[in-house]
Amino acid sequence: MMYNMGAMPFGLADLGDLLRILEEHPEWKNALRASVLGEEFLQLPELVRRLAAAQERTQEELTVLATKVQALIEAQRNTEARLGQLAEAQSRTEERVGHLDERVGRLEEVLAQLVETQRRTEERLEELAQAQWRSEERIEQLAEAQRRTEERLGELAQAQGRSEERIGQ
Repeated sequence: MMYNMGAMPFGLADLGDLLRILEEHPEWKNALRASVLGEEFLQLPELVRRLAAAQERTQEELTVLATKVQALIEAQRNTEARLGQLAEAQSRTEERVGHLDERVGRLEEVLAQLVETQRRTEERLEELAQAQWRSEERIEQLAEAQRRTEERLGELAQAQGRSEERIGQ
């Protein structure tokens, strides 16, 4: 089979010669590759190397990220456990507050009773104070009456003394 390569025909036997010549002149291989494959195709190995390096960096970043995710998962588990503990503590606190509410209610009842007792005591004290005042007033009246009686008795004693003097004379 023959190919027309411009002015010069090229056959399959010539291909062997071409390969041998390229082995003898390796620097021609790159020129032939560039001519046959094009510059973009020749850039593929570099692109593949860069892609492989990028993939390796991505894998490393994924490994770091996976480690961080594991740490976050563990932190989340710890947080959930702590939230459970806090919920239990809150429940106990609410129960205690309920008991305190009951106690406060009972104390309020007792306090109301004490307030009522205090009010009655104050009323009674006021009554006793009034009675004491009346007693003091009455005592003053009695003391005045006693003073008048003693004065009158003194007058009577004098009158008796005068009467006895007159009789005795």
